[in-house]
Amino acid sequence: VIYLSTRVYQNYIYKNFILANGTDGGAQNYGIRIVINSFNNYLYDNIIKSHSDAGDGIRIDLNSSGNFIYSNNVTTTNRSAAGLLLASKTYNNTIYDNNFTASGSTSYGIELATNVSNNTFFRNIISSVSRGISIDGATKTTTSNPEETRWNYFTNDTIVPCTSGCEDNYFDISVVNNATDIILLNVSFNKSRISMMSGNGADRVEKNNLTVK
Repeated sequence: VIYLSTRVYQNYIYKNFILANGTDGGAQNYGIRIVINSFNNYLYDNIIKSHSDAGDGIRIDLNSSGNFIYSNNVTTTNRSAAGLLLASKTYNNTIYDNNFTASGSTSYGIELATNVSNNTFFRNIISSVSRGISIDGATKTTTSNPEETRWNYFTNDTIVPCTSGCEDNYFDISVVNNATDIILLNVSFNKSRISMMSGNGADRVEKNNLTVK
C-alpha cells in the first residue's frame, strides 16, 4: 500500500501493482491514500486490488486537492470499499480514464462524501453491485454550518449496468444530504436508476440536484 500524508506534494506514483489485505482498519487497508493537505500528486498506470474490509482502492481526503488520478485499474472485493473515495473537504481533483470496480456489499464504484466540491471526472468506467456513483454531502446546511458538496462534473463516463449479484437497493447514481450542482454530460447510465434522498434532522435545510445533459 502507498500512504501520502500531511502536506505531501508533487509525487508521481505509476506502474505499480498494489495489493491491500489489511484487517485492522489502518493505513494498510487502502490501495493508495492521499490525506491531510496533500496536493498536486499524480497517480497513473497502477493496478490496485483491495480485499480489505472498508479498504478503498484509492482514497483522497482531509483537505487534499489538485491531485491527478488517471489510467488506473482499481478493484475492491470486500464490504464498504469504494473503488475511489473523495472525502472531507477535498477539492479540485481530476480523475480520468480509470476503471473502478467494487464488488463487495455497500461498496461504491466512485464515492464522494462530506464537503467535496469542484472535482472533474471524465472517461472513467465504473462498476458496482451497490452504487455506481454515490454522492453524499453528509452536511446540514445551516447558517452556522455552510459547508456544501457541489460543482462536481462527470463527462463521458460509463456506469456499467449491474446484472449479477446486485443489491436490492442498487442504483447507478445516488445523491443525498445536500449534494447539489452535479453535472453529467454524455454519461452512459440507466436513467431509471437514480436515487435522490433526504437526510434526517429537524434543523436540516435539505437540497439535492443534478443536471443530465
